[in-house]
Amino acid sequence: MTAPRSDFDMVDLAPGIYSRAQVPHYDLIQAVNYSSLKALARSPKHYQHYRLNGTRESRDMFKGTLGHIAILEPERFVREYSVFEGKRKSGKEWEAFKLANKGRELIKADDLLEAIAMRDAVRADALASAYLANGAHEATLVWVDQDTGLKCKGRVDWLRNDHVLVDVKTTRDATPHWFSRDVARLMYHVQCAMYLDAVETLTGEEARFVVLAIEKTEPYDVVTFDVPEATIIAGRDEYRRLLRLLMQCQQDKRWPGIGNGFEVALTLPAWAVADESDLEGLELEK
Repeated sequence: MTAPRSDFDMVDLAPGIYSRAQVPHYDLIQAVNYSSLKALARSPKHYQHYRLNGTRESRDMFKGTLGHIAILEPERFVREYSVFEGKRKSGKEWEAFKLANKGRELIKADDLLEAIAMRDAVRADALASAYLANGAHEATLVWVDQDTGLKCKGRVDWLRNDHVLVDVKTTRDATPHWFSRDVARLMYHVQCAMYLDAVETLTGEEARFVVLAIEKTEPYDVVTFDVPEATIIAGRDEYRRLLRLLMQCQQDKRWPGIGNGFEVALTLPAWAVADESDLEGLELEK
């Protein structure tokens, strides 16, 4: 689980672009971010829970985090992680390892090898590696949304000197058809729009967004995605809608759940409902 947000309002940082060294404790910045808006999209009640409790890290999220570190800041493995060579995270060997490495992140050797394989795949891809040729990793953005006046924050995986924002995403399937589903389901387009608007607000210059999608299993394929304007517009419309909803909840001091006190009609998704044209030519077996 990520760190609880009970101290979420401890740091009031002025608008600007900061290096990771300047802002080591990103979670403590008093501002709205993409992850909290993603929770708000589910319901204001979920937003409040996220704000106070964080979110539980899944196995996929854990592997994604290791991949990010290997690609963008591999020195952290030496500084913060210890690798367990045993077969099972149980028994005397595991307990002794935990005691000897208290205060460090503990990972299995297989996890490290997978992360290194993802890193090597990015380095071997000429297009993807070129985007990481200059700039800085983990740049923190703090800005004021011009529409609502709410302070926002974001942490960019890689910010190039020419204001190209590069985001590293690990995925099960990097084909455009399936990865676009990840984009919609996880609201990556909202993150893209927020960060682009932030950089343009803070620098006064136009920015561009690129996503490096790396598959988490062999052969660890890498696809570089440009984010077109139509996708950015859709993300911008959504994050601005959510910021307005957040303002309304703050003013009303009310944080309703999904149903908001009303009955909700239970309908089927479009793919589950066949129309007459779908049935043409089909014969029932007797």
